[in-house]
Amino acid sequence: MNPPNTIGSLLLLLAIGNMAMFIRMCITTRRPVKLLVTIFPLVAIPLTIAFAQRLNIQHAWALPLGVCALLAPLTCYCTIHRRSMRSAVLKAPALSQWILQHFAALDVDGDGTISSGDLMSYRDNEGVAPANVILARDAQHGICEIGHVTSVAMSASPHGIAVIHLYGINKLDATSYPARIARAQELEFGCSKAK
Repeated sequence: MNPPNTIGSLLLLLAIGNMAMFIRMCITTRRPVKLLVTIFPLVAIPLTIAFAQRLNIQHAWALPLGVCALLAPLTCYCTIHRRSMRSAVLKAPALSQWILQHFAALDVDGDGTISSGDLMSYRDNEGVAPANVILARDAQHGICEIGHVTSVAMSASPHGIAVIHLYGINKLDATSYPARIARAQELEFGCSKAK
């Protein structure tokens, strides 16, 4: 009935919605994805009603706002992720060809693997065409999907030990990237071509 109960319950519902979003982020196969995105919205309205009754919230706007708090994180993630995956599949062949054509220039340190640092050095070079800077930025942004783990570093802090994976791209990674990203889309969304 009082505003703190309403705000607290909405924040709790938002936290549950965020938890559903993080669970969705970890799922990469179609059947569990469909199960989550079908069942969770069906649970949202009863869960919101249960919170409203338990906390004696009688505001008319609390129910729709509660449902939105539950569904917004998952809905936003699903929409953005699907579009991002489609875009990656569409750009993959051109990006793969560009990496292979410019491999020697991109591999600044000449070790046979393009690292994030190599891509940054390439982008900072003043003689690079703007179109190539954009493609280098795309490669750096997608280095985890395009490449492979080249080394693992550990960082200790008072909060614990963080494991950091460092990625790099070799010629085999660049060649196989379009097929791998298309397969990932097919496994997750059930379509082999971007629509």
